Amino acid sequence: MKRERIKRWAGLLIALAMTSILTAPALAAGGTIPADRLAAGEAAAQTLYDMGLLHGTGVNHDGTPIFSLDSVGNRADSLTTLVRLLGGEPEALSANYTHPFGDSYGWMSPYVGYAYVYGITNGTSDITVTPFGQCTFSPAVEIPCRDFITWILRALGYDNVDWASPWALAREVGLSYPESDIFYRADMVVTALSALDCRTVNGITLRQRLISSGVIPDDSPAVPSDPPAELPDDLPDDPTDDDHNYEGEDLPDDPSGGDTQPIRFTPGPVYDYITGVSVSSASQLPSRLAAAARGHAPTVVVSTPSGKAGEYAGDFAAWKAALYDMCDVVSAVTRPVDGSHFAVDLVYSDAAQAMALLEGRLTGSGDSAASLINEAKGLLSDIRAQDGRDFSVIKAIHDYLIYTTMSADDYLRAHGETPENADGAAGPIIYGAGDSTGIARAFELMCYLAGVDAILVNGQIQTGGGVEARTWNKVKVDGGWYNIDLTMDSCLDSTGSIGYNYFLVSDSSIASTHALTPGRDLWPASPADYAVG
Repeated sequence: MKRERIKRWAGLLIALAMTSILTAPALAAGGTIPADRLAAGEAAAQTLYDMGLLHGTGVNHDGTPIFSLDSVGNRADSLTTLVRLLGGEPEALSANYTHPFGDSYGWMSPYVGYAYVYGITNGTSDITVTPFGQCTFSPAVEIPCRDFITWILRALGYDNVDWASPWALAREVGLSYPESDIFYRADMVVTALSALDCRTVNGITLRQRLISSGVIPDDSPAVPSDPPAELPDDLPDDPTDDDHNYEGEDLPDDPSGGDTQPIRFTPGPVYDYITGVSVSSASQLPSRLAAAARGHAPTVVVSTPSGKAGEYAGDFAAWKAALYDMCDVVSAVTRPVDGSHFAVDLVYSDAAQAMALLEGRLTGSGDSAASLINEAKGLLSDIRAQDGRDFSVIKAIHDYLIYTTMSADDYLRAHGETPENADGAAGPIIYGAGDSTGIARAFELMCYLAGVDAILVNGQIQTGGGVEARTWNKVKVDGGWYNIDLTMDSCLDSTGSIGYNYFLVSDSSIASTHALTPGRDLWPASPADYAVG
């Protein structure tokens, strides 16, 4: 089943954080909670408390937490607690985001504003019902099971949830919830605990997703320490095609000789998930946003000097090209927040989307990203490296892509049409053809899947016909960064051998033919050629 995913990661985390027991006094629910539901809630609450996902309403004389599981909380208390649990309280209080909810002011306003900016809540009304604003959040209203189920389903990535009747979808994804008119806190924690092991739309569990963002410790016993050997069963079938050889010929034997080994599937590294940046001038936008983009955040909120948000957002149009040069973002759209903040919604290339899928940070359907990962995994299983060192892995991927990828120009001459996804990783990996950008993205993705840190570099190259745009890579080996241009090395000699003139070279070595786009200072320096041995 394909469904549209929620667009903001902060929404997912905050929805899960709703599992927290409220710190403010709760409203008493009518009736008495059945003993079996209370016992189940006590067990779930202790589990979530031990994981750091749940706070109590107080402390007993012996130091143990009080959970108040036989009562019901209200919307404002729940929202305030989850913002605190996410570590978002400093940002909420300092930014004091504006929001349209006239019934949410005073102490609760910063927390409600934070949730509104990150798309967590749209409130309970869109008509003027208070003298202070146009909409309502209904902070004192008790949380019914239906609303909490809707929050959890959105957190799992199902954006088009029928909030009036979410039950069928809840059962489909495996959520546990009580069939009762009264939704006690005990029921809330049981439902929340079950959500941890339900799969999100993109195939990984919510528990795995929280680990990747550092919300749950990586020693959580329910998550394996090693990456899965296979992607989840409910993702598309592995479309791996064995016929990727250049012009249909077999690949040459490994010239290094000796024993070789397949490259392991060990995705990483994962960068910090940055959802907010601060700038003092519009010229800082490209580098700050590019640094955030390495963590594949779909939305980044930009904090500006007071009253400058509109001006900087307007100036951003002139800086978009710089942002695209510095990271693997293909689209960036701004939207207003308030006088001192605006949001930037980012869209990533297919390679970056595949990485985001494995990190639990993908927006949109995960089908194409999963297909690309499965195909790349198939290629990695075919590639033989001399050993497990980063140098050997990089060389093996470099050689394999060169031997199995036809240039976009050669493909056009041979077939009379441009290859599919020529500028994406799917071009070389799935279709066996691509331009320099597609080859660089394929190399970046395959290095990522093998646990090697690689990034894109954009600039120009001097050719016999003049100057043209060129994309290549920088890759990290033994603690240092080096340039590598597969397109330049892909010119096979008469014996079919690969060149290595642009393999792990310094900035000064590559400067004879390559030039970085002026003014781009984010890329790491490469002061020396790599010393093999």
